[in-house]
Amino acid sequence: MFEILHTKYLFSSFFPEKKMKRMIVDERELQNWRLLKINEVCLIPEDTVGCQQYKPEITIFRDLLSKFDFLVKNIFFYDESKSFHKILEMKANKKNLDTEDEDLVQNILKSAKNIWDELCNKMKTGYISIYEIEKYRFNIFSDEELYKELVAMNRGGKEDWIKERITQLQRFRMFTKTVTVAKLFLDVNKRYNFDGSFRNLEIIANSVSAIVFLIC
Repeated sequence: MFEILHTKYLFSSFFPEKKMKRMIVDERELQNWRLLKINEVCLIPEDTVGCQQYKPEITIFRDLLSKFDFLVKNIFFYDESKSFHKILEMKANKKNLDTEDEDLVQNILKSAKNIWDELCNKMKTGYISIYEIEKYRFNIFSDEELYKELVAMNRGGKEDWIKERITQLQRFRMFTKTVTVAKLFLDVNKRYNFDGSFRNLEIIANSVSAIVFLIC
């Protein structure tokens, strides 16, 4: 049931100014579901079986679960992930989103999930480009934010590759600062025309725009 509540609040945060009357379950039902009778929450079979054999079939919120099951199961991780929020924001902004249209919202969410799943795999394997690192803003995360993000991308698992990826991204941040300083120095040089060769600085300054290598 916590997944249902999380899904409802997550939808509200994704689409704060939109009306989602048909898709989101009634607020009173969310608050009062514990007061419902058991047969209003679960399907009770006509033939009574032992407790160990009985597998409850949840009927409450059935529409939400059936249409958005692909999202509900990992809703906590989607909620925690800033990159997923960024992907969904980008997908939703490409359309004149009518949240009364369940199919449209469902397609946007599925598309965002697929992109995020692919991004998670790239981050885990290390086959992620600098363009993607900057596009989804991993380069501006603090180490604490980055750790939280990577744990969410790993569906809660705290594996060794997470620390390795954080170290690599720390080095990338240091490199981008070096590039910024090199560009600043070259800009000053243009103004005052210093003597000497600045070829190495030029290589550093132009490296980010030319680099498409992977962090692995």
